[in-house]
Amino acid sequence: MASSSSPTTPYLKHEVFLSFRGADTRKGFTSHLYHALQRNQIDAYIDNKLDGGEKIEPALLERIEESFISLVIFPENYADSTFCLRELSKILECMETKQQMVLPVFYRLDPSHVQNLTGSYGDALCKHERDCSSEEVESWRHALKEIANLKGWDSDVINLHAFKQDRPIEGYTNERSVEYWESKVAQLRTNGSEDIKKHLEMMIDHDIHVGHHPKLASLPDIIGELRSLAELGISSCSKLASLPDSISELRSLEELSLSSCSKLASLPDSIGELRSLAKLSLSSCSGLASLPDSIGGLRSLTMLYLNGCYGLTSLPDNIGALKSLQWLYLDGCSGLPSLPNSIGGLKSLKSLLSRLTSLPDSIDELKSLKSLNLSGRSGLASLPDNIGSLKSLKKLDLSGCSGLTSLPDNIDALKSLKYLILIVAQD
Repeated sequence: MASSSSPTTPYLKHEVFLSFRGADTRKGFTSHLYHALQRNQIDAYIDNKLDGGEKIEPALLERIEESFISLVIFPENYADSTFCLRELSKILECMETKQQMVLPVFYRLDPSHVQNLTGSYGDALCKHERDCSSEEVESWRHALKEIANLKGWDSDVINLHAFKQDRPIEGYTNERSVEYWESKVAQLRTNGSEDIKKHLEMMIDHDIHVGHHPKLASLPDIIGELRSLAELGISSCSKLASLPDSISELRSLEELSLSSCSKLASLPDSIGELRSLAKLSLSSCSGLASLPDSIGGLRSLTMLYLNGCYGLTSLPDNIGALKSLQWLYLDGCSGLPSLPNSIGGLKSLKSLLSRLTSLPDSIDELKSLKSLNLSGRSGLASLPDNIGSLKSLKKLDLSGCSGLTSLPDNIDALKSLKYLILIVAQD
């Protein structure tokens, strides 16, 4: 077992070498991980070339040899890159000849796909057999299997470690036994150097996805400590009624999904402090009656999904402050009678899906709007006269609007319009 101190052998210049496929994770997971390591004074090497191409430069091979740990991030399409596979073969060589420590990370991927060379990994290797020598492809198969089958950390350990507890929070496990968790805690406490432990802690503080946990009634306040968390996905948690105020401390959070949390009645006012949030999904949160006024503070928000929120009765006036919003989906919001006039402030809005019976006069201010879907509103009697001002509009869907008796005279002003859908089903 390696010493807990940083390596002092002359040829070891880096504590961690990050192996990843740039096209898949460079701007997301890998970037978060690299900066988290730097903040914790762990020297990590990352290849900043945007495209590795086919040939590995000798200098990069030296960086692998000069590293104490190689951390290999396996996304879905890692094996598509022969550059990555050649890099992986070198990492395996260093593990076998220099006792380098190697840690596999499976990013949104079932580890068995790599371990058994199935799915996208099997397909990629079959493709490489047509272009590369059979000996080289076989060496890649060997490297993938060897490294993917190393003892690592599964997604349950992510939950355990992220919440700083010796046992997982109820609702976050995959039905593991108490003995399983106790053994994993023991491993985390005794295996490897302190640097590796810090490294793992930072690695897991990136995203959490909790799906269909009917017993989950709340999130812990300490969730605000996950400073590097970029995605939080919670779906079909039928007992979840609220979120902690500490969620505002997730300043790196880019995506928040709470879809089908039917008992979620409100969002905390502090949610407006999530300045990095780009996507907020509240689809089918049928118990949600309103949004906090602070939502106007989400200046990076580009996507807002409220479809299926039939308990929603109004939108805050300051929703027009969402200057980056491009997609607004309100389909199925049967309790929402109208949109606030401030909706005209959404200068970046490209797509609006709504089944409202009327539109605000400010609709003509949506100069970037390309798609307007009002389908299924039998109570829609007319369109606003100023709809001809939507110069960027390409698609107008009025299918199922059986109460619509005419179109505005200036409909011909929609010079960009390519699709006008007026289909009404016959009785």
